[in-house]
Amino acid sequence: MNRPTSDSPFDQEPSDQTPTDPFFSEERKLPAPHQIGGQVDLFQYADRIERRTQNPSEHPDQNTVSPASHAPDKTHYVIDDNAIPELGTPDTDTTSPALSPPLSSLATTVRWSKTRIAIVSVITALAVTFVSLLSCFLHFYSKVNYIPDDPNAYYHSVKAEDIQSASYVTNLLLIGTDERTEVFSENARADCMMLLSFNSHTDTVSLVSLERGMTVPYLKTDDSYGSDLLTHVFRHGGAGLLIHTIENTFKVKIDGYVRVNFHTFAQIIDRLGGVDITLNAEEVRGLNTEKHKGQVIHRPLSEGVNHLSGEEALLYARLRWIDSDFQRIQRQRKVILAVKEKLRDVSPFRLIGIAGDILPLVQTNLSASQMASVMVKGSMALGSDTQQMTVPFKGTYKKLKAVDFKQNAALLREKLY
Repeated sequence: MNRPTSDSPFDQEPSDQTPTDPFFSEERKLPAPHQIGGQVDLFQYADRIERRTQNPSEHPDQNTVSPASHAPDKTHYVIDDNAIPELGTPDTDTTSPALSPPLSSLATTVRWSKTRIAIVSVITALAVTFVSLLSCFLHFYSKVNYIPDDPNAYYHSVKAEDIQSASYVTNLLLIGTDERTEVFSENARADCMMLLSFNSHTDTVSLVSLERGMTVPYLKTDDSYGSDLLTHVFRHGGAGLLIHTIENTFKVKIDGYVRVNFHTFAQIIDRLGGVDITLNAEEVRGLNTEKHKGQVIHRPLSEGVNHLSGEEALLYARLRWIDSDFQRIQRQRKVILAVKEKLRDVSPFRLIGIAGDILPLVQTNLSASQMASVMVKGSMALGSDTQQMTVPFKGTYKKLKAVDFKQNAALLREKLY
């Protein structure tokens, strides 16, 4: 018997002599499957042996069993590991089924699983936050002095005509009435009127002061028209008639109103922790000597930035004897913009808390959903610039009793839409 120079059966040279030792005898056990040739899988090894046995003509250079044999004599079969390609090469047989998924597939599955878990966690957290904020908002809104519109009000008998509106523009009327009590009164005047407008197409926020001294036509209870100062229209028919008059006069749609009075205005500023206002020399002189209905600044103010309390901000917003009412409404806008600046860096949770303090102090005809929409638009607009204007516009009047309303309506619509 010719013995190979190596102990491995794969290193043997073919021999015409029949080996005395069977290939699978106890004396010549094969190494473990994973050690065969150092690289051949047992299933591929057995499959290749079977195919070579069934098709000996494909391998003429190998020592194969004769076709006449009914079963291969494994004791005479010598394997050359050079004839079996390494696993992973292009020639590797792929007809046998995979025993396990590729590692890359498993890694992708694990990665996708982690991604899905993260997405679900984020969505769940957002949903919980939204529900919590919504619950807080509804709780606070239940304390709002909500005054729904009266569909049977007399001024609805004459519908406003040529009113411009758009789904992307929201116009909110801010009304400051002159009561000095906690309770809102019907026998009040609108001391301050501003349009707060949001345009989602242009991402524009507009703050428009309506001069209270304009003489405007308003609808009377007998369906005839009277003429009075804009500030007095509120006393004739409340917020509803005031909105009807502004729509008819300036031809823009008003989506709702929010009303405060002197008392609640000061409270709101105090709930915010006060506001920072830059005062000029004339304003300092006026505030340090202003006395009105027993209200007075109890500390000296100085030129430059001053931190004003609610009562001090109210006196500043009402100060007019040092110049005119046109400068006064500019000061009123400065207070509104100071509030906006105050809220710019406040977190959403803190905004909900502030809303909870402020909402019970206002009167409005906005429903809960409308108020929520306004608050969302307002919070998104905190980082935007605000264009300011006063109606009537310059050059559209000689006296406030003779305002060109048609020209003002055209200019206002151009600015807001």
